[in-house]
Amino acid sequence: MENVDPPTHRRLSVPNSRARSTRMVAGFLVAVLLPAVLMGCGERSNSEAVVEQTTSPVSQTALPWTPPSSSGYVGSKACSVCHSQIWDTFQNHPMANSVRTASETRLNQATKDTRIEGISRFYEVNFDPHGNVFHQEKMTDSSGEVLFEQSVEMDYAVGSGRRAFAFLYEQSGLLFQSPLNWYSETKEWDLSPGYVKDDPRRFRRRITDECLACHAGRVNPIERSLNRYGTPLFHEASIGCENGHGPGRDHVDFHESASLNKGLLDSGKTDTMINPGRLPHAERESVCNQCHLQATARVLRPGRSHFDFRPGMNIEEIWTVVDAGVDVSSDGQTRAVNHVQQMRASRCYQESNGELGCTSCHNPHSVPSATEKNTYYRTRCMACHQADGCSEQPEERVRQGDSCIACHMPFRSSSNVSHVTQTDHQILRRPNSNNSVSPQTNDIKLDFFDSSNDRLPDWESKRALATALWFYLDRKGLPAPATFPGLLQPAAVAVSNDANTLTLLAAFYREKGQNSKAIDYFEKARSLPDAEESSLNGLLTLYYLSSRWQDALSCADRLIELDPGEARFHSLRADTLKQLGRIDEGIESAKRSLELDPTVVPVRDWLVKALLKTSQTDEYELQLKLLQRIMETEKHRADTNRASLKAGQQ
Repeated sequence: MENVDPPTHRRLSVPNSRARSTRMVAGFLVAVLLPAVLMGCGERSNSEAVVEQTTSPVSQTALPWTPPSSSGYVGSKACSVCHSQIWDTFQNHPMANSVRTASETRLNQATKDTRIEGISRFYEVNFDPHGNVFHQEKMTDSSGEVLFEQSVEMDYAVGSGRRAFAFLYEQSGLLFQSPLNWYSETKEWDLSPGYVKDDPRRFRRRITDECLACHAGRVNPIERSLNRYGTPLFHEASIGCENGHGPGRDHVDFHESASLNKGLLDSGKTDTMINPGRLPHAERESVCNQCHLQATARVLRPGRSHFDFRPGMNIEEIWTVVDAGVDVSSDGQTRAVNHVQQMRASRCYQESNGELGCTSCHNPHSVPSATEKNTYYRTRCMACHQADGCSEQPEERVRQGDSCIACHMPFRSSSNVSHVTQTDHQILRRPNSNNSVSPQTNDIKLDFFDSSNDRLPDWESKRALATALWFYLDRKGLPAPATFPGLLQPAAVAVSNDANTLTLLAAFYREKGQNSKAIDYFEKARSLPDAEESSLNGLLTLYYLSSRWQDALSCADRLIELDPGEARFHSLRADTLKQLGRIDEGIESAKRSLELDPTVVPVRDWLVKALLKTSQTDEYELQLKLLQRIMETEKHRADTNRASLKAGQQ
């Protein structure tokens, strides 16, 4: 076994093989090896989209924005001094356990080493004597001999573990997700949501600011960057008091001073701490909605970051939320984290004059136990429905434990997260009737949450709609309509340095094959800190495809500085160097690509040909033999899977 140390604190063990993407030889599987540029610019069907939208008042003025201060935080433990009872109960809440070190999951005591089968490869989960978690990918031949393997130590587990744990690892100031989750409800390891067997992303699914802003307590982002973090990564790992009440320094100082100077409370000074229960409805709900309102798109407004929300704000100060409905399918499945839309579609909400909200039913500081749950939620329902009572037969009520939610808020399987169920928040009188299903239509109906477009300038409303439309169409495999740039041009005029607008326009023209226009927009965006990496990624592909070798090399070199563990950058650099007559340097880059990703055959094929060309006979024969064995194994397993599938259909 050959051990390869990447430029990071972690070791990747890789025997005899590695592999991944590029075109590398003339006509070299470009469609497969050059992933879509930016935000899922993949191949789509030829059908066009019809979009319904509401326009808002016309304005072309960018709104001023001053980011909130990142100071003033004291950490949740400071709150426990005076609020010990709330603190103690909150420690059992899922939010208080949203992030932990991977070893703290103690899954080494709950599970045995586990194998998750792919098509030609498989994963294993292993633990060392200290409980540290390792996720390993392997390929073996028909005799069981290992052709390659790669093991990555997981640093963090995300999630309380009541439903699942997702696993992350840190590398060069970046965070990546493992392709494996632990699912608590079914007590098994399986692929993470969004992954498929033999997924080419493997261990390189990037964790973003948007992910961490919701799942973690307080992150340490590098200033003027995107998805990059300092040391320590977390100021507070799990969600805590200040996520719901805002920074606590002024609150602590106020009460410490008050205890020393009793006249302070009469001096006209006030406690600035946010109590969400005393906020107006929209601001109160925004404390929950900052994370629990997921949608087709949560579009950051110009100049904002995902870490800018503070309790007391309205969510639309940071994001414009655009959505396509409650999303309960005809087979009774629902999209995970869709509670807010479902609740607002309920009769309970609509007849409450908009006052029903998350805390009408949920205590943000505690979760009722299994034995308390039915009574707890029934009491919440009876606060409004006492006069009507329950019309169900007494024996059925007994069978359901006198639970309102058992009948009116049933569990539904998640359509986008395997092994997980969630409660249907439509609160339907008859949940199994057709009115629990979203109407299906060929048109795209995107709505602004709370009609927020009425309060936006026209250019920003169109910018948000364009962003949501792009993501929606990409997920459906549909092309952006020809009118798409028209939605963004007003924003390009109003805010000349908006990364969102520039990169979307670049992606659109790249999709339409208008590469020169795409390059122009990517070049404009690359100087922006929050767009440099994505723009360089797009430019690398475009320069490579147009044989602008020196420009491609410059992009590849900078991208490797930004993310040295991305095999694709090294593989494209390898062939670019070859085209520039620097084949020996190209071979080294190809080897580095293979060290980082031992799963894609074409890079090894390129390396074999390059070794032959440079008369490196011994290594050529070694790599050729390994290449042939990998290809034979992939073919054999693909044939076996096809035969098994065919037999199952008969």
